Amino acid sequence: MITILKSDADKIAPDFAAAVEECRQALLAHRFSEPARQYVPGAPAIPPQPAIKDTPAVTNRRGDIIKPARPGRPAIPGKPARAAIAAHPGEPRPTAPDLIEQCIGRVQAPGKPDDFVILPYEIIDDTPAAPTLQDKKDLLLHKISVLMQEKFDDLMPKGKAKLIEFKAMLGNAKKAKDRTDEDNEFIKLKNDLSKEWSALYERSLYLSAEVEDLTEENIDSWVPTF
Repeated sequence: MITILKSDADKIAPDFAAAVEECRQALLAHRFSEPARQYVPGAPAIPPQPAIKDTPAVTNRRGDIIKPARPGRPAIPGKPARAAIAAHPGEPRPTAPDLIEQCIGRVQAPGKPDDFVILPYEIIDDTPAAPTLQDKKDLLLHKISVLMQEKFDDLMPKGKAKLIEFKAMLGNAKKAKDRTDEDNEFIKLKNDLSKEWSALYERSLYLSAEVEDLTEENIDSWVPTF
């Protein structure tokens, strides 16, 4: 049994079975097409040649053979002139995609034209299953996380955010009286970013909660916004 994936069959033809049968019929018809042949030049007529009788041996007076006997031959019939035979390219064998041709078998029998039959095959439906409601919710929750991170990156590039966090950590490790203006500036930037991050994170939680209440009727039209 030949196994074929539906996705592969659909790439070839909407009706795969009809395409296989069409190829089989083309192969059957090709059996009786004129075959290819090379050019054969013509030849002139050859006249017939008469029979030649046996020639006896010739001897001298002493009986010595001075010329041996020569056998005759029968008449040779002539041959008519032969016209030239024109070349013919022949009909090329019908072809189809490999997936179709592997479903057709050639059957040979003495004294009969080749037969072509459809071999047993099975088309496996590999169409992906439709996403469930939970699949759609999981996709939206992931999208919310991605959007939240993108919004935060718009506020401050990742490289700068890491620098601010590190410098603020160093500043917070000092006593307040020992901090420099630069320390205080980075601590303020870190606090401002934390507020922005908290707001974005809180918004993502509200959006995630909304996702859990979505149904099949409205989930496809729901769009998360920050």
